[in-house]
Amino acid sequence: MTNMPNLLKICFGIIASLFVAQFSYAAPSPALGSNTYEKIEQLKGYCHRMEGDEGNAKECIEAKKLAERALKQDPENVDLLFDYAMMMSFSERSKAVTLLRKVVVLDPDHGEGLYKLGAYTEGRESVKYLKKAIQLDPNHRWAHYMLAYHLMELGDGAGAAEAMKNHIKFDFVDTDIITFTNFLQSSGFSSEIPGIFETYLKSTSDPKSSCIGIDIYWKKYKIKSKSFDKTFKEFCGRKK
Repeated sequence: MTNMPNLLKICFGIIASLFVAQFSYAAPSPALGSNTYEKIEQLKGYCHRMEGDEGNAKECIEAKKLAERALKQDPENVDLLFDYAMMMSFSERSKAVTLLRKVVVLDPDHGEGLYKLGAYTEGRESVKYLKKAIQLDPNHRWAHYMLAYHLMELGDGAGAAEAMKNHIKFDFVDTDIITFTNFLQSSGFSSEIPGIFETYLKSTSDPKSSCIGIDIYWKKYKIKSKSFDKTFKEFCGRKK
């Protein structure tokens, strides 16, 4: 298995940054008063799931208690199960996984449930969920991103590179690409690096701003690729 930083913490960190924007809304059950759900809606955004972030602990604890109480009366409410899973911190990831598994059993096509379950689990199980999420939404850039790292962990450099290229087509950050290509290099998959940078140069709106950094990286690792040499000249206006 690839020697990498704690992959699960990376996943939780990324998802936490998207937490408020992507939070779903639980559909009220006739068996419960609407006040319970309204209160959950008000408080659940305080649960950032980032270890050490205790600033909103009181509100988050209250949201969890309300969700637990609601689920006792409405145990198959998919949206509520999903919301409750998203309230979990990194140290509670096993509970989040249990909840998310219930979500995808009740709704096999729950795209965000599949994506987050794929991000929170490991190995072939995570790959299975992420591929299903991508099948449902081929444009889910973060599912492609998570798939890349999980495939790297399994030693599939070619598959990981392809997943990262798919992510880059939708969204990219220079430092993320450099970090990922460093993983490829240290894991013996340097032959996959040219394709990553080619996709990057063809996707970014301002390729010349990245030419210097790519040139330095290229010379550091002494990577050779005629195809990339051609792409670099085309987008950077000069030879490496």
